Amino acid sequence: MDWTPFVRLMVAAAFAAGIGLDRELRAKPAGLRTNIVVGVAAAAFAYASVTNFPFDVDESRVAAQIVSGIGFLGGGAIFAAGGKPHGLTTAAALWGSAAAGLNAGIGAYATGLALVIITVVVLWPLEWVGGLVLGARRRSDINVQLIVRDLSAATAVRALVGDADISLMQLDLRPFGDRVAMGMTLYGRPTAVLELTSRLAQRPDVDFLSEEALPSRSAARRWEVHPQ
Repeated sequence: MDWTPFVRLMVAAAFAAGIGLDRELRAKPAGLRTNIVVGVAAAAFAYASVTNFPFDVDESRVAAQIVSGIGFLGGGAIFAAGGKPHGLTTAAALWGSAAAGLNAGIGAYATGLALVIITVVVLWPLEWVGGLVLGARRRSDINVQLIVRDLSAATAVRALVGDADISLMQLDLRPFGDRVAMGMTLYGRPTAVLELTSRLAQRPDVDFLSEEALPSRSAARRWEVHPQ
């Protein structure tokens, strides 16, 4: 019995697991299992293209179809929120798993291993180095949820955001009993957002403040504002 295909698919699974582990630890939609399946499937296609066809075939065409298929998966992992794309790193990780699996499928273990090592370094240590170098200059999206006394309090909260060094990407207002629920997507330095939320928490007209999800959206009315 020829164990070559089994060995190559297992190597592909190990390669893809190395990449998928990062996505799994970050609770991304395409995590460990998705990356392993992608890597093993790519390896199976690659192995079949170089060994099992009974006639002459251009192996590069099989690889091209693998790349096209992963493009659809990657597109599904990307979504937009507040006018900014999210999921690009997850999509890129799927491409990496497919490439690692393809290399394992054709027996190019060294290339596949090098790809996995570089990808894992970029996903883990390089992110830490980037945070260390950029420090307080790094900006990110932060969701803040509040319950305030009335619309005048909501207007005051929005004014405070406008005075801070923070961009208001999206604002969601809706009735919550006799109060007003606010959901804000802020873009700025984490330290600036922390300073802002500390000021908001001290206001007597703010009854609740959290970064957790807002309560159910089943209220009868809702206002949405998308700032320019």
